[in-house]
Formats: sequence, structure tokens, C-alpha cells
Amino acid sequence: MAPSKTLLAGAFVLALAACENKNATNTDSGSGTLADTPNSTGDTEDRSRGVAATIDNGAAGTGSTSNAGAGMPNLAEPDRKALMAVLEVDRHEIEAAQAALAKNVQGPVREYAQTLRNDHSLNLDATRILLGRSGNTTGTGSGSEMSTVAGGTAATAGNTDTGAGSMSHGEADATAHPDLAEMKRKHDAQREQLAQLEGQAFEKAWIEAMVMGHQEALTKLDSELIPSASDSRVRDHLQSTRAVIAAHLETARALQQQRR
Repeated sequence: MAPSKTLLAGAFVLALAACENKNATNTDSGSGTLADTPNSTGDTEDRSRGVAATIDNGAAGTGSTSNAGAGMPNLAEPDRKALMAVLEVDRHEIEAAQAALAKNVQGPVREYAQTLRNDHSLNLDATRILLGRSGNTTGTGSGSEMSTVAGGTAATAGNTDTGAGSMSHGEADATAHPDLAEMKRKHDAQREQLAQLEGQAFEKAWIEAMVMGHQEALTKLDSELIPSASDSRVRDHLQSTRAVIAAHLETARALQQQRR
């Protein structure tokens, strides 16, 4: 009987090891829920290659987490400032979207808020990687997952809280630039004003704020950030950011027209 017990114990160990190996290799490759996600205009696109794809061009190696922290330490100051400006825009849009969802907006407005949250979460993470900072934007929130996909690190479609309000890895250095500090002050004040409203009054004011905010972001990208970028990877990321913001602006304007 002793040999039989030994063989059974050995078989159990081998089976357990096989299960652990299967679980270890079953990771998110960027397919599934992230791919073929409707964007802010209603079209379908592969989000695994979306706004975060620019980090594939040398900023984070091949997208492996071992290289993600390396970033681009030798950025020229205009490039670094441009990325910090994008960080602030993303932070603001994520928090504004989460505020709208907390107000329990419904229908197209809710879908738009979810799109803003998801798209700007992707962009925030890609920008952090370009700056050589941690790609983790989960903060203290629950229900948020990050997955390494081909071309970079992106937020999963089920993301519910990015923790964007907490600055990490030196992001507070954006306040060293007076115009960026003023941008942050303006964003924070706008969200505080919106927080005082409820119901249809909130929806109307929130949509107007999204139109104004995305238009201002486009203007800054076109007139300052993109023209001053010298690094090709930063410029590519700014152009990708611009495309997403332009789509958001178009949707916000359509929502605004529906309420007139």
C-alpha cells in the first residue's frame, strides 16, 4: 500500500504544478474586451492599439513591464512640459467623467462619460510611461485593472476608478510651470462648481464644460504643444492625443445640440 500512496501523492503534486503553470501563463495579451471597443463617435476600434500605442516606438521597449519604467529620461524641457500638460488634461477629464457617473447620469451622457474615463485613462498611462513614471493609474480605487498589451500598457474596458486625483512619481512638478499650475487651478474650480448642481442642470453645465475643455485642449495642442515637440515619440503621442480629444469634442457638441 505504501508504493500506491507514494504514486498518488506524486500525481497530485504534478497536477497541482500543471494548474499553477496554466494560471501563470493565462495573462491578458490585449485581445478580448479591450479590442473592438466603440469609441466616442460610435465607431469600432482596437483599443489595445489606441492612444497608448505610441509607447511602442522606443519609450517602453516592446511593451514589457520590465522596460516600462525606463521612459525617456533625456527629454527636452518643451517635450516634458507638453507631456505634463497632457497629464493634467487627462487627470481633469477622468475626474470630471467620474463625477458625472457619480451623479448617475443616464443614456448617451453616461456613455460619453464612460468613454472619457476609459480613453483618458489609456492616455494617462501612456503619458506616464513616456515620462519614465509608473504606468499604474489605479491609485487607491477598486475595480481598476491594468494589462500589458501589444504596444504598451492600457486600462481594461472594465475600469471603474483610475485614481487620477493622486499624483505619483513626481507629477506634482507640473506646478513648477505657471501656466500648468493655472490650468490645474481652473480645472479644479470647474469641477467644484459642477459638483453643486444636480439633475438636468448638472448635465447641461457638464456637457458645456466638456465642449469648452476639449476645445481649449485642442487649441493648446495645435498652437503650442505639438509645434514645440522635438522628440518624434512625444510628437506622435501628442498627435494621438489630439485625435482622441477631437473625437470627444465632436461627441460633446452633438450632445449639446440635442439639448437645444
